Amino acid sequence: MFLTGIIPFACFSFLYLHQIRSNISIADAFVKSYLIIWLAVCVSTELFSLFHLLTRTTLLCFWLICLGVSALLCRHEVRSGLSRISDIFRQIPFSGIASLLLLAGIFCCGAVYQPNNYDSMTYHLGRVAMWIQNMGVQFFDTCIPRQTFQMPL
Repeated sequence: MFLTGIIPFACFSFLYLHQIRSNISIADAFVKSYLIIWLAVCVSTELFSLFHLLTRTTLLCFWLICLGVSALLCRHEVRSGLSRISDIFRQIPFSGIASLLLLAGIFCCGAVYQPNNYDSMTYHLGRVAMWIQNMGVQFFDTCIPRQTFQMPL
């Protein structure tokens, strides 16, 4: 489970370094890299769901392939970019560092504390359990009306 969360982040990092090399702003590089990862998540979820292949193994294989492709795109940046990383951190303003710290705190809270409110227990977690069981994000029969008409993604 840990790898399936770290590998997309590594792909994002490689894509970000590749975007930085093309001399665009840090914000533009971040947004472009984020959009590429978001597109990969959407396409892989829908494609694997179409064939009922949405499992941990297929997602891990998909993200390992994406990691390989992004590493190949970024091979020159990794060699020459290690000295540029310190330059990138010098360009990040204080508000960027504060935003990263805030996001890290939110991530830690989400990772440590279990969801225990009514909405999470009856809608979100039940829906995810059915998707895991069905190996896809298609609609399914249920007696909870909001699970039948709201889209998965």
